[in-house]
Amino acid sequence: MAETRTAYVRRVQRREPVHEAREKWTLKKLFKETIRFSKNRRRYSSSGRTRLVKVIPYVGTKTAVIHLESFGVTSKAIHQIFISFHGLHITERVMGAGYFRVQYGGDDYWIRKPDISKDLVRVRCSCKDFFFTFALWNFRKNALFGVKPRSYTRKTTTRPPRNPKKIPGLCKHLVNASLWLRRKGYVIGQRLS
Repeated sequence: MAETRTAYVRRVQRREPVHEAREKWTLKKLFKETIRFSKNRRRYSSSGRTRLVKVIPYVGTKTAVIHLESFGVTSKAIHQIFISFHGLHITERVMGAGYFRVQYGGDDYWIRKPDISKDLVRVRCSCKDFFFTFALWNFRKNALFGVKPRSYTRKTTTRPPRNPKKIPGLCKHLVNASLWLRRKGYVIGQRLS
């Protein structure tokens, strides 16, 4: 859809980039961007217990959406995590090594294990750090799972912007969930770092 002149003028005035839909993201690439955002994010602290809620296979679009929950360490927060892998081989035929089995809608599906450094991904977490730091920039860079995040207007001008370089990335819950998926054998590939 072509951008209207009014929308173009507003975007230029706000210095907003055009939605860069051609960018391709893997978990490893998003993690590298997270480190570029802040070297302190190289080693995230533990985010508590992680639980797999469900895996939703979309055979026609070759997509698997993995829904997890992360339970807070210091608070009783439960964060909803979504990692959507694209370009996967998903079948109802029994497959061997390199695949994992899920039951969905009464049927068994075999999904090729995504590679964290090769397979395309989109992510989302319900935590405030992700929302205020990465959600908008992940959306603009085509790395956000789901709809555009709600608008937020800054209430202070005494502090610098949260993400001045406008870098997409991962919160600690997404990083720890990715590591959990690797430990449990749902994904393959080298370490994130």
